[in-house]
Amino acid sequence: MRQTLVHFSMVPEGREYLLRVPGVAQSPLSDLETATLLNWLARNLSDVPPPANFIDFTAEEVGRFRHQPLAAVRTTRARLLETIGR
Repeated sequence: MRQTLVHFSMVPEGREYLLRVPGVAQSPLSDLETATLLNWLARNLSDVPPPANFIDFTAEEVGRFRHQPLAAVRTTRARLLETIGR
């Protein structure tokens, strides 16, 4: 199974990962703009549609995690892929 933004966003650890990766954590976008962009990407560019129980990212959620950049990106991604059933 190819993992996407949607797959990662369906588990709490995956959502945190998405918000802490360097491209998101260091983005000049505001927390609200980042949440809006992630929600748009999930709905419009993901290779799988979001399920009915998809929870939108919020500015508060983005702000809670993005200011703690993730250093161990590969290790964390590998662990998450095991968790979500690659």
